[in-house]
Amino acid sequence: MKEIILTISVSLYFISFIPYLVGMLKGTVRPRPLSWLGWALLLGVALFSQILERGFDATMLISFSSAIICTTIFILSMTRSHSKNESFDYLCLFLGIVCMIVYFTSKDAFVTTVFSIVSDLLVGIPTVLSVYKNPRAEDMLAWGMGTFAISLSFVVAMLESDYLLKLYPAYLFAFNALIFILCLRRFKLPV
Repeated sequence: MKEIILTISVSLYFISFIPYLVGMLKGTVRPRPLSWLGWALLLGVALFSQILERGFDATMLISFSSAIICTTIFILSMTRSHSKNESFDYLCLFLGIVCMIVYFTSKDAFVTTVFSIVSDLLVGIPTVLSVYKNPRAEDMLAWGMGTFAISLSFVVAMLESDYLLKLYPAYLFAFNALIFILCLRRFKLPV
């Protein structure tokens, strides 16, 4: 049953970024490239280390799909003139990488979990601020579908007995929901 839910989650997650990519190509979605680079690095390195340590299993599918999507968006955003990096983005990426180093060098499970969340949040701050300032800068449908897809993975994580296995999926759900809610503000603000 767990594998079925995770497969549905991953499928929805991939589908959710079709409107995001279309929006990027049309110029209506303006991602912050360094946020996506930070997420791609964090997910990619974490996934690689997990595979080396214990092999690949179905619970890694959402991380694998996320790493592919983040890398694709980063590469595509660097080719689009409407995507931009500011000095604050570089600072957040730097701080995120510092947290990644702590995350990857620590042997304590709690420390690694907390620093992976902090690292993810730091590289995501420019995206949060961007969509807060302009709710149309991100694709509402993509973030809404992504939030739902991650919520399915979160349901699977809730079945685990170890609370540490629940923290990162809970954070991902909260972060994606925040972006989605900020996107909803487009209906209250003038164009």
